[in-house]
Amino acid sequence: MRELGNAQGPLLERKIAVLSSPVVATLISRQYRIDEASVRAATATVERFLDEVGRALSDGRRFLCGDALTAADVTFASLAAVALFSPSYPFPLPDPSRLPAATRDVVLRFRDTEAGRYVERLYRDERRGTA
Repeated sequence: MRELGNAQGPLLERKIAVLSSPVVATLISRQYRIDEASVRAATATVERFLDEVGRALSDGRRFLCGDALTAADVTFASLAAVALFSPSYPFPLPDPSRLPAATRDVVLRFRDTEAGRYVERLYRDERRGTA
């Protein structure tokens, strides 16, 4: 959280984000009841979705729904990129090497799926008009 808060924006906002990150992290954990069991359940849910998309792509199709990029592709890539800590995501996300070991291992496992590679391909090949 600290790294994300210091990623971009006006200096004052970045400093406030860094200083408040421990309190915000605690509040988020309490509000959303984040514990080991909920993390395991959420990880399993993401894995199921990645597997489902991977199965859909296993027939060689280039996109999820037809022969052209659609909202389904953009939506999936946008949502999955955060779980993958995609280096191509437009907002800077931490490099997995800087994450706790257990989180890093999950992220790398997610990236090493058909769906994870698909997300990176979409960001690499299909994003237009961005720096």
